[in-house]
Formats: sequence, structure tokens, C-alpha cells
Amino acid sequence: MSLEQLISVSEKLVVEAAKTEPDLMATAQAAYRYAGLDGNPVKEWRKKARQSAALPSLSLSVDTGYLNRANFNVQDSISVNSTGVTVGPAANNSNQYLTNQTMFTAKAVWSLSDVIFHRQTLAMERENRNRIADRQKLLDQINQLYHERIRLKAAILSRRQNAHAESAEQAALQAALMQVTGELNLLTGGWFSENLNGEGHV
Repeated sequence: MSLEQLISVSEKLVVEAAKTEPDLMATAQAAYRYAGLDGNPVKEWRKKARQSAALPSLSLSVDTGYLNRANFNVQDSISVNSTGVTVGPAANNSNQYLTNQTMFTAKAVWSLSDVIFHRQTLAMERENRNRIADRQKLLDQINQLYHERIRLKAAILSRRQNAHAESAEQAALQAALMQVTGELNLLTGGWFSENLNGEGHV
């Protein structure tokens, strides 16, 4: 068999192996959803940050005070005249004042600088970069596992066509295929196996 014939047979096996597989991008989207990396919440965060600048920062304070004031006046009158010394009646005067004061203060402060540049913008941008990096790592992992699965399926199909293939080698390939399928299911929350077309494990 020539090299061109071998390549043609290999290509046919790969095409045959890939027939029952879900689309790679659909698999990646399922993994994004399962990992909570689908969509772009940063746009919504930015919008809410701009809107929050229109809302004031409110503060309310209550001050309560008690004032207790007492005045005591004692007056004695002594009168000396030709008739003698007279000690007059003592005049005592006491006053006590008790005052209860409660003051309420409300304050609203607008940070108009947040309309132009919100303080949380840098944190949002950092979170956006982290989400992009996480999505790229996940896509790389899905891509590698997806193509490894197709390669394993093609190898299993090739061994089935070869009458002299060892059953131990066939079992090892089947186990590796199951492992890769399991990893894809872990990344997609089981979506991958649910969306296989026909016989998924060859």
C-alpha cells in the first residue's frame, strides 16, 4: 500500500470517527456555560457603575442630649434698726431645668467624578482579563481533548479493520477514549455525551 493510499485510509477513518461527534464550538459553548464563563457581564457592570454615580451617598445621624441645670438661691435678711435686730424670713428659691434634645441630620453626597471614571473600573477590567484568560484556557483544553477523542476513535476503527490487532491494545485505546470522554463531560456538565450522534464510544 502506497503512502498516498495510507493517508487516504487515515483521512477516511478520521472522517468516520468525527461523524458522531458534536460540533467543537458547541462543545466549547457548553463548557463556557457550565463554568459560568458564557456571556459578558462586564458590559452590564460598567453600565451599573455609571448609573450608580447618579445616586448619592446618603448618611443619617441622630444626636440625643440631656441637659440638667439646677439653680439654688438662699437669701437671709438681717435688719438692724432702733427697735432691735430682726432676722427676717429666709427666702429659698430653687429651680431645676431638665431638657431633652434630639437632633436629626441627613446628608446626601454625589460623587460626580464617578460619572467620568468610576473607582471600580480597574477592578472590572482586571476581572474581564481574568475571564478572557479562563475562557482561553478552557477552549485550549476542550480543543485538545476533542481532537484526542477523534484520534482515539480513528485508531480503534483502524484496529478493528486489522484482523491481527491485539485485544489488549484495543482495550487500552477504548479505556483512553472513555477517559477523554469523561473529561469532556466534566468540562461540559455531561452535555458532551448527551449530544453524541449515534454510538459515542465506537
